[in-house]
Amino acid sequence: MNKKVKWGIIIFIGAGLIGWGIYSQLPKENKELAAADKVMSSNRNGKKALNVNAKIIKPQLLKDEIKISGSLLPDEEVDLSFETSGKIIEINFEEGSQVKKGQLLAKVNDRPLQAQLQRLVAQLKLAEDRVFRQNALLERDAVSKEAYEQVKTELATLNADIDLIEANIAQTELRAPFDGVIGLRQVSVGTYASPTTIVAKLTKVSPLKVEFSVPERYANDVKIGAGVNFGLEGKLETFHAKVYARESRMDQNTHTLTLRALYPNANGNVMPGRYADIRLSKNEIHDALAVPSEAIVPEMGKDKIFLYKSGKAQPVEIQTGIRTEAETQVLQGLQTGDTIIISGTLQLRTGLPVTLDNIYKTRRLMNISELSIRRPVLSTVLTLIILLFGLIGYSYLGVREYPSVDNPIISVSCSYPGANADVIENQITEPLEQNINGIPGIRSLSSVSQQGSSRITVEFELSVDLETAANDVRDKVSRAQRYLPRDCDP
Repeated sequence: MNKKVKWGIIIFIGAGLIGWGIYSQLPKENKELAAADKVMSSNRNGKKALNVNAKIIKPQLLKDEIKISGSLLPDEEVDLSFETSGKIIEINFEEGSQVKKGQLLAKVNDRPLQAQLQRLVAQLKLAEDRVFRQNALLERDAVSKEAYEQVKTELATLNADIDLIEANIAQTELRAPFDGVIGLRQVSVGTYASPTTIVAKLTKVSPLKVEFSVPERYANDVKIGAGVNFGLEGKLETFHAKVYARESRMDQNTHTLTLRALYPNANGNVMPGRYADIRLSKNEIHDALAVPSEAIVPEMGKDKIFLYKSGKAQPVEIQTGIRTEAETQVLQGLQTGDTIIISGTLQLRTGLPVTLDNIYKTRRLMNISELSIRRPVLSTVLTLIILLFGLIGYSYLGVREYPSVDNPIISVSCSYPGANADVIENQITEPLEQNINGIPGIRSLSSVSQQGSSRITVEFELSVDLETAANDVRDKVSRAQRYLPRDCDP
């Protein structure tokens, strides 16, 4: 069997499998639609039918969500200002830059305080010596204890004054209280600043706090640690946060409970102060029967829905569950596969002939495992197609040969004009080989001795560095040169 025949068979089998899979997924005859066609033909000479839209009920995923608005707050934020008054002499930050905790941002003039500190430090040595001398005299009963206590108190007072000056000097420095992004500065070098003067705003943007309020009827549904999904205007992605704190009481005016969630914001891409569209998921029902809210007809305190059966409208009483913006869960009264009427409900009566203009089906996304269970033929066809293309791709894969790697090789040549091969071998080649052979990492050593010249080839292991090996060989040849004939030139 040649290559063309083999590939022809593979392509023929693949095309057959694809055709089989497509045929198995083709829509089959809808009995409800066939009945509708019969009713339409029978109603041409009879009572006029009402044109309506219908929907076939199937299990679907239904989420009970609360949609509320919230805002993004920084984790920490502070208006930076000095603790003392003075003229600003340094500004050590760039607007809009990241700063670290403890980083010096600005400084006011502290030269008078530094002068006072130097004066006190100069007096400290004399006060310590005075206490030492008074203590020595007190041990000999040469002075009174009162005199010793007085000089000791003076030393303690001097140390306290030094600590006070150093504290005042520290107040002349403006340092970052935490890591964050510093905003636009409001002062310049030379500005006289006071504790009420705002230098800049420091904001910690990682993580962010998401603040929102929920109505009191949902207060017990949102627990600490619950997940919160929110979106931002201009961004398609959904952000995920986790509730970490809640207010201690309800707001008396709005009857809402304020909560806060934490969003990591690791890259700092989301800025605080933005509006957030928050979605709180209370419950998820995976196999819910849901109907459009407009299809439900309230009557005498009960809810009912009109079903499409044999071309006529038939009412059925239902029991509802959770509600979303567009759909309502049906707990009792409907079965999977029922066709409900979703338009013209106010004109419907029991047994009224109806004509279906459009039939909508509940679409449900299936995962891989569910697809394999519900559509075994389709999943088998897809698997075979994947295997087929895998075999075709494998046959075209190129095989990369191992690269050709040469071991490091160093050659040593030596000329001795007029000497025959035996003299070269005994007086030149052998002494050089004995010295070179002691170099570590040698794989093989070969030599050629001929009339007037000698050539030694040294092959090293792959792990040996070529430059290091050359230096070792050069060193060994230099040491062996003293044993070679005087006219020899290695």
